[in-house]
Amino acid sequence: MIAEKNINSVIICDNQGKIEWVNNSFTSMSEYTFEDAIGKKPGHLLQGKDSNLDQIHYLRAQIRNGLPFKCELINYKKSGEKYWVKIQGQALYNKEGKILKYFSIQEDISSNKKLKMQKEELANSVAKTNKDLESYALIASHDLKAPIRGIYSLVTCIKEDNNLNDQSVKYLNIIEEKLEKMDNQIEDILDYAQIDKDDFIYEEVNSNEIIETCLEDLRIPKNVKFQIIQPLPILHADRFRLYQLFQNVISNSVNFIDKPEGVIEINYTESQNSYVFSVKDNGRGIAKENQHQIFNVSKYINNNERSNSLGLSIAKKIVEMFNGRIWIESELGLGTTFFIELIK
Repeated sequence: MIAEKNINSVIICDNQGKIEWVNNSFTSMSEYTFEDAIGKKPGHLLQGKDSNLDQIHYLRAQIRNGLPFKCELINYKKSGEKYWVKIQGQALYNKEGKILKYFSIQEDISSNKKLKMQKEELANSVAKTNKDLESYALIASHDLKAPIRGIYSLVTCIKEDNNLNDQSVKYLNIIEEKLEKMDNQIEDILDYAQIDKDDFIYEEVNSNEIIETCLEDLRIPKNVKFQIIQPLPILHADRFRLYQLFQNVISNSVNFIDKPEGVIEINYTESQNSYVFSVKDNGRGIAKENQHQIFNVSKYINNNERSNSLGLSIAKKIVEMFNGRIWIESELGLGTTFFIELIK
């Protein structure tokens, strides 16, 4: 009665492996009637050209040796339609240890298999697209950098002409600034595309040295002061990516200072499993409706001329590669604090 009510297909065979009994779920699943199945071996009745031979040999060996069996296999309905099943079964013994019967339960997993194959196809498609985009980014960056260098050289040559008036020099300086920004943006595109392609080299890194190097390399306006509240910890991390992470966050804070006297404070707290760094500025802050978008490479757009549109997206990607997280607290007009959690 239990076997009859089972929603999965149940097959009971004699000690020769021939079908003695099947439940109604078997007939619904396979389209074979009770009479069609009796006296047949399940494999002869249900398996076909696309049924995996290795799994068939496995089933036969387990049954021949009286051992339990479990596998996934393609079966065929009476109409010829294929379907996937998960098969589980074993032999039944008498008191003397001789095999009396075999029974198996077959679950239709066609839907799960179809979904899994769709996921695999999608993953392969995304991987191919990402690879194509990476190749395009490399080619495009190379092709774009050459004319930028050419234009920059021409501007330099023109500026050497002593007959230029102050207004012309001003315009040429603006062109140089635009070219530099464009060149940096191209580098950012390359960095973003390459972050998860490069192997990280983990070593003991002094985060104080990383911050100091960032401050030396960035163009810090004279009205912006930095305060490192306490000595920063030694981290087990990739030195270059850590530098890149803090450079982008600090650069963002500097670019959004709108006060006559800017202040940026760098600090950290330590827990059992992680360090949480904070970079706090007294800049213009970020409106609440924009805060969820600032790390999104495709959505966050601002009109700050000095800002790096990809910098925070790069920072987020690096943090995630370190298995950490990054978030902000901000109030419009009062400033922003970036929090960076890095696992020990």
